[in-house]
Amino acid sequence: LASSITAVGFQGTAFRPLQVPIPDEHPCLDRNGYGLSKFLMEEISKYCARQADDIDVVNLRLSTVFPEDCLPPLKKVRSLPSVTYALGGLTVVALPDAVRAFSLAAEAPLQPGVRILNAAGPKAWAAEPVWPVS
Repeated sequence: LASSITAVGFQGTAFRPLQVPIPDEHPCLDRNGYGLSKFLMEEISKYCARQADDIDVVNLRLSTVFPEDCLPPLKKVRSLPSVTYALGGLTVVALPDAVRAFSLAAEAPLQPGVRILNAAGPKAWAAEPVWPVS
């Protein structure tokens, strides 16, 4: 099931994760409806898995996907007030990596039940650090 990283609430500017890095099972804290719609579809997949014990579902949560040769410029976060962007704007994945995530999910050994996999870049798409570095 193609889902979105917004299933946890990334689209809203008020969203703050409970934990970083954000775990696959992070609760939905969405406030604008889009993330909630993704979360609810994932819940439907869990319902379907309860109806058929042998079903294997992978909910692949993609971040923003861009062609590899057309990646956007890194965000200059420090020049923006912290409330003007949502964390979802700081997650980017190149198209070949998104295709690879789908391939890995499709080729994974059969595992009845539901799995949730976040498919986001390994770092924030920002020109400077966005989390305090110790």
